[in-house]
Amino acid sequence: MSNRKSIRQSLARFSPFSRKRSKPSRIAAAAGGHERPDMLEALEARQMLFTLTVPGAPGTYGVVQEFFSYAIPYLIPTSAIPNAGRVAFLEDFNTAPPADPGPNPNGVNIPSGQSFGQSLLTLDYTAGQLTSARYIREVLATQGANYARFTMQAGESFSFRVAATAQGTPNNNVSRKFSNPFGIQMDIGGQAGANNIDPTTTTIELRLKGVVVSSAALNTFNSVALPGGGRSYTFVAPPNEGFDEIRFVATAAQGPFSVDNVAFSLAPGNFNAAEGARVFGANIVYRGLAGSTIQVLDLYGRDMHSRDAQGNLDLALGDVALRRKVALSLDAHELCHLRRDAACGESNNADAKGSSCQRAGHRSST
Repeated sequence: MSNRKSIRQSLARFSPFSRKRSKPSRIAAAAGGHERPDMLEALEARQMLFTLTVPGAPGTYGVVQEFFSYAIPYLIPTSAIPNAGRVAFLEDFNTAPPADPGPNPNGVNIPSGQSFGQSLLTLDYTAGQLTSARYIREVLATQGANYARFTMQAGESFSFRVAATAQGTPNNNVSRKFSNPFGIQMDIGGQAGANNIDPTTTTIELRLKGVVVSSAALNTFNSVALPGGGRSYTFVAPPNEGFDEIRFVATAAQGPFSVDNVAFSLAPGNFNAAEGARVFGANIVYRGLAGSTIQVLDLYGRDMHSRDAQGNLDLALGDVALRRKVALSLDAHELCHLRRDAACGESNNADAKGSSCQRAGHRSST
């Protein structure tokens, strides 16, 4: 009998509900402390998140700023997240930007970086590397139906991409990614006086973050004939690949030729509501002498990485020294970490990024 009592007393030391222990002791035990210090995780040493350096000539003052986000996992909505299909977009150039082309047969110039309508289809080119990019009415006397017209010399190029945010916002130079089997379709040629393109001497480069993933002559892509002599082309990356930019490169003089009815679909953002309820943005603005720096530190001992809108790593937004987006995501690993949950020692694969939660060696790229 005394032996059983001794066993119970010994086991009681490990129970957070032992009545013989003081309230602070019970709280400490429940939190993983006291006799179970391995259950209590203190904050790790600070880890540098990013450094901002003020630009400019020595002795002058300048301003540098940084946008980043942080998450509060306890604000995750408990309601079920509805599932939706992809959202279709059609850019027919019938809205006004950059301006109504009017009845002028030469229309108006389309500047590099111009985003069109709600589709956020964006035209990019380097000044001096494209003969012309014009915005033209389909019927000169009729307002409301337009197309884009291009003229290129050998070696010139231009690109289309779908921006992540509206023109003039910090993330407009981040592009949407189209992974196989999804792609972009567009009508090339077919407009009166704008059908002069040779598909055998026009190269199409599908690029991802500036890297060419596919390069081929225009006539090698799937297409169907259109009235007026044009063709509707579909651009899809190779299997297991994706692209965020379509670049037209002329190996011989081309044009004028028209581009119209650019169609694509985007993921619906099923998790936007969940993320919007727990992810918040912050902006740091620092003014000081040129060359001075300010360090922003992370309290968790992990490497931190920038992510773009599609979750790809290491995509700088504009000048790295001036503007980067650093996304901090507290996933199932950190939620377990913050709760000091007793199950934290087991592998947790709930996070879509593939994080694991272990007592020793927490690692997660966010």
